Amino acid sequence: MFAYARTHVLVMILGLSSIQALAQSAFTYKKLVDTGETAPAPHEMGEILESSFDDHGLIVYGADNGLFYDSEGKVNLFGFFDQPAPGGGKFSASWSSNLSSTGKLLFRGEVTSPGVSGLFMYAGGKITSVIPDGTVASNGVAVSAYYPVISSNGDFAFLNEAPQGLYLDSKGTITPIAVAGQAAPGGGTFNVFSQYAINKSDQVAFISFLSPSGEGLYLASGGTITKIIATGDTFSDGSAFAFPDGVSINESGQVAFGGVNNNGSEKFEGLFQYSGGQYNVILSTGTTMPDGSTLNFPFAVSINNAGQIAFGSSTIVGTSTGLGTYIFSAGNLTEVAVSGESAPNGDVFSDSGEYNVQINDSGQVLLLSPMTYHADALFSFSARKLTYVAGEGDHVSETPAFEYPTPVAIAANNEVLFSDFTFPGGSGYFLVSPQTGNHVSISFVANSTTSVSDGDLDYIQAAAMNDSGEVAMVADTSEDYGNILLDSGTGLNVVAGGPSSSVSPSQPLSINNSGQVAFYGYGSSGSGVFLYSDGQSTLLPGTSGFLSSLAVNDSDAMAFFSTPTPPNQSGIYSYANGVVTGLALNGQSAPGGGDFSYSYGSPRFGPVINESGATAFAAPLSVSDDSGIFLSANGTLSRIVGTGDLAADGSTFETVDSPSINASGEIAFWGATTSEIGIFVYGNGAITKVAGTGDVIGKETLAYLDYPRITDSGDIAFLSLLSDGTTAIYLAQPPTKENTKKMNLTLTSSRPLRPNAPLVMEMRGRYERAVAVRTLQLHHAFDPHRNEIDGSR
Repeated sequence: MFAYARTHVLVMILGLSSIQALAQSAFTYKKLVDTGETAPAPHEMGEILESSFDDHGLIVYGADNGLFYDSEGKVNLFGFFDQPAPGGGKFSASWSSNLSSTGKLLFRGEVTSPGVSGLFMYAGGKITSVIPDGTVASNGVAVSAYYPVISSNGDFAFLNEAPQGLYLDSKGTITPIAVAGQAAPGGGTFNVFSQYAINKSDQVAFISFLSPSGEGLYLASGGTITKIIATGDTFSDGSAFAFPDGVSINESGQVAFGGVNNNGSEKFEGLFQYSGGQYNVILSTGTTMPDGSTLNFPFAVSINNAGQIAFGSSTIVGTSTGLGTYIFSAGNLTEVAVSGESAPNGDVFSDSGEYNVQINDSGQVLLLSPMTYHADALFSFSARKLTYVAGEGDHVSETPAFEYPTPVAIAANNEVLFSDFTFPGGSGYFLVSPQTGNHVSISFVANSTTSVSDGDLDYIQAAAMNDSGEVAMVADTSEDYGNILLDSGTGLNVVAGGPSSSVSPSQPLSINNSGQVAFYGYGSSGSGVFLYSDGQSTLLPGTSGFLSSLAVNDSDAMAFFSTPTPPNQSGIYSYANGVVTGLALNGQSAPGGGDFSYSYGSPRFGPVINESGATAFAAPLSVSDDSGIFLSANGTLSRIVGTGDLAADGSTFETVDSPSINASGEIAFWGATTSEIGIFVYGNGAITKVAGTGDVIGKETLAYLDYPRITDSGDIAFLSLLSDGTTAIYLAQPPTKENTKKMNLTLTSSRPLRPNAPLVMEMRGRYERAVAVRTLQLHHAFDPHRNEIDGSR
């Protein structure tokens, strides 16, 4: 769960409009790809992540960071990338939507400068800004509104991410419903708010995780919060309640939800209803369902004003589990869809994932369901007939465009592998190669619409590329979690993992120039680092523990960050010839002062390794806010640069990370000094700036830079946020390069405003949250309309 802020705010902080040019850099540059550029992706819808409908059957759904609506069975665009936004700027993403029973649509809009992101409403044929980011609520908190739920009277509840809180907007007045740290009725304090629903009386039923533990379901009405049920509450037979999931409220104040009993008492778990201050189990675990299965746990629940309840539930089918969607009305059960059955789109309902289920006052059910051979698909159910609405692969007339291109790896020929979200298409990977003059060549690698032998790609966890341009990926498919895919120029092929494999791959991964792929995985032989080579995946001994990053060279030497089982320490490890060695472990003394202080793992730490086995990595240090880049080579660990060290312009470094190393031992890295944030390169004992905030490449002012990737020739690809709120990937060539035919830009060095350490982290956070919010959508990590939580269960 991340709040999202647009880069124009970042530019205002830096004051880039007043920067004056001073000098020129010796590097030459080329812009490879930027926001808004046409993407060579299929004109197809990726994954649908949210949906809602009104009492007349109008359906709005979100996919690929845009909004669509269903009319006569056709895909229609509503809110989409590059669409003009009220107040200025353009929408870069439209999502987090909810449609009221009367047809008013609320949605979260991310907007480029000079507009302001926030919550927008579509009603009467017009889009208006409802809650711009930074709007101050009655408790003095400046809010950013996410995941609205709207009532029939137009009032709505929404989540403010930081500080965490649930708020009500009633006729334009914003008041807190409940906030993190507030005492919860019955004990504990509110912590994280996960699911909530509202009616026309502004009663809000909501689920919250509690501190120090547990979670509960509450009803807010007229400024008073009442506990409905919470972890530990006991029933008449002495059993204890575990947790609720799925919550809905109708205009009469009836609340429906699913609940689990800690002691396994089927009598007091299943489908609950709360009314008149009392709750009852109206459908208990073990109930026989219309398809012959038995009820296990309802997790997606929706109640209409007639008291009809539609719900999605896990079920027990013999000795196996399944999924089903049903309607409970006047004591009768009706089947809507069940895993294993054929769907109207020719696919088969899956038994993995979760269903989003809603019922309107017409008795129509809207169902977002996982499928066996494709990503989730949207269906409607009315008069006992199930109808396909939309899903992955549907044609979208809009031309796909890049949103936030981010460099992942660079090959010897300067071909750059990058990730991005396109509209339409969703999350994907692409290759871009510099050509002569202004030209580049961009090619498509894969996205969620790509089909492989194990079905369609559901979610690409990570990707890597070697010097020759071979691409490896770890991805979940519609048929299986965790596959290693390899593209050597003939398309993606599954080489490890899959339903018949004893190994379940996961991220991180790395590929060497021999096409061998190292990855984290788990299976019958244990968990840890696996090496795929010549059709076999082998677990490397001594590599168990959670990995956040991994690198392998052509000699099969590896370096990785691991959080192993205690008492072993978190930190950077190497693997060579069957031996695992700790290079920099939490609590150990670091060269140059301080101790390594790895309280968590991050890909920004590295490590990275070259063909001679030299390993570079970043590390936080025990001294407050200090960090450094370190090099382990020939048995010696040395500090390259860190907090307090001098930069070339006389300023000092405040924080550094994200190293990338080449065969010569040159290290490109991200750094913030007392005068600028930029990309730097270490070589021959000296540090040179590649580019920094306030610099101008061509006619573009750089507002933030990150993710350097260096080749053996010393060429460096990096990301930059630009002063106009867009994102670009640049290639920089050092001044000693002879072949400059592909480079067409120079850099004008400017006078940047000095950033302080908190500002540095805020700037980085703005970009990373911009990307993370899309990743979270793909993971369905937080969306009350999808009736899911963040994996805690």
